[in-house]
Amino acid sequence: MFSSLIFVSPYIRTVKTASGAMAVQVVFSERKGAKRMKHIGSAHSESELALLRAEAQRIVDGDQLAMDFGEATHTPPATGSVSNPLPVVGQRAGYLLDCIDACFNELGLAAATGDDQVFRDLVRARLINPGSK
Repeated sequence: MFSSLIFVSPYIRTVKTASGAMAVQVVFSERKGAKRMKHIGSAHSESELALLRAEAQRIVDGDQLAMDFGEATHTPPATGSVSNPLPVVGQRAGYLLDCIDACFNELGLAAATGDDQVFRDLVRARLINPGSK
């Protein structure tokens, strides 16, 4: 009886309209592909689009409770665009590398290989990116 009722979580859909604006919709799928859509609005700029997506996300979240982690201030996320991208200023996996090195030493691999730096780097690479060869 319940196999005929299929409910998929709502999702946000963004489509380009004939006028060139971006329409934001929330799609509710239920009953074997039947879809209901709620039109949130149409945006003519990136900032309007971000606001409409945020509103759509609030609708998708619905009555879902949010956990309070005690943060008093909310910092809005930085948004870049194609014409004004956010720079990546750095990337460091220091804690991860320190942990891998500690495990490497604790397992006795450093002593077994004579503390071979090339082997240590290969182990690091395989643990961080298992697809690397």
